[in-house]
Amino acid sequence: MKSIKLLYTLIFTYITLIAQNNYTNNKQGISDRNNNVLNTKRYEVYKNELDIGIQKYNYYWMDAEDSQISSKTPMECKKEYTLFPKDVKQKKRLGLQNYHCYKKRFITQWRARFEKNREYDIDIAVVLWTTPKAYREEGCEGFYMPLHKRHLMEGCYPAKEHYDDYEDWVKFSADTFGKYINHYIVWNEANLNNWADISTKKYPRKEMIKDPRFHMKRAFETYTDILKRSINVIESLDESEQNFVYISLTHDWYSKKIAINKTKNGSININWKNLNLLEYLWSNLGLDYNWSVAIHPYGEVYSKSKHALKFSTLYELSNYQKKMINTLKKDNNTSYLNYPQSKIFTSEQNIGPVAKAGDYKKKARYICESYEVAINMPEIIAITHNHFQDNVIHNTSKPTLHTMLPSSVKKDLSDAQRYETFRAYKSTSSEIWGKTDAHYCCKKHLLGCKK
Repeated sequence: MKSIKLLYTLIFTYITLIAQNNYTNNKQGISDRNNNVLNTKRYEVYKNELDIGIQKYNYYWMDAEDSQISSKTPMECKKEYTLFPKDVKQKKRLGLQNYHCYKKRFITQWRARFEKNREYDIDIAVVLWTTPKAYREEGCEGFYMPLHKRHLMEGCYPAKEHYDDYEDWVKFSADTFGKYINHYIVWNEANLNNWADISTKKYPRKEMIKDPRFHMKRAFETYTDILKRSINVIESLDESEQNFVYISLTHDWYSKKIAINKTKNGSININWKNLNLLEYLWSNLGLDYNWSVAIHPYGEVYSKSKHALKFSTLYELSNYQKKMINTLKKDNNTSYLNYPQSKIFTSEQNIGPVAKAGDYKKKARYICESYEVAINMPEIIAITHNHFQDNVIHNTSKPTLHTMLPSSVKKDLSDAQRYETFRAYKSTSSEIWGKTDAHYCCKKHLLGCKK
């Protein structure tokens, strides 16, 4: 098994040598709340004006399998669901453990989204997470998020007896959509107990804070198991010529100290810290597995922090990964950049509370500055800000904090030019950045000017 994994790594290295620094058409991408707006004119703007290289989606397991529980034998699915695998032959071919009823609408919606991106040569990234209620660990607490004004259970891991069901779902995803997907992010913010929730009936959070290092080990063991299963499935079934599998991290970094915070509503938030998780993953995965890093560097690009990474200090993360790669690699003639562990996907970030919801000038500056950092770091292969536009279905006059365009902008983006954020996005086009002075980021911030 280890020799097979080593072979995968060598194959990956060969592919990387051919395609180094060409993982997406352009590093700039989007994460959009309007997943079902497949307006052709909108996509023409994505490609021809903004030069979007990648689109990231939250890809929810609980949206696919939300009704009947799995079975060892074939079962009758409800009308709006379809049986997977369809027969014993497919079950054996994919190495599936159980039969599942997946929602037909889930399949058709995602195929339409992926096909639209393929049509416009936009790479696709998905975040694999959210356990269906029937498969969650009993007693998983979730947490109340004031921003969403509701209690969230999305972070709850599957119970151990349902790890096979998770693996079946990843196999379904890779087999059904693998030809479209280039980037897989496994779970969300795995160092933070809100989004990678290991609370159970036996171990509620009030008990966990009494021995946080014991439960940190539990958290990391759980994530590593889920991660390994995901990597093995994707590498064996994905049809893409090249794909990346990422761990997911918050921007918390410098301190190894476990942070325990009690919120106003009484809930407990435990942050295990990125460095602790990375050390664990290096000791358990090393270079034997194909894994990269997705990180969420929220905040001002050039601000400093004792405990958190900002965009301008991502070199700290890169230097750590470089050190570990160089320590473990056997070929001294191969650059650390040829190993997947060197790659960084800044998959979620925004200027956040530093800018008011409607402060588009400050948000535009953030787009310019973050791209300036990314374009000068070969380790960073893509950027997807949270979020491109507020949900147009919930059209509201008030913009939200983490969004670059309000919902009032038309679906075809024909009136988006009046917003500084849109003009900043246009500046990052590979046809404009560094090739002319006649664009927003150069005029306003002297970034991306002609060299």
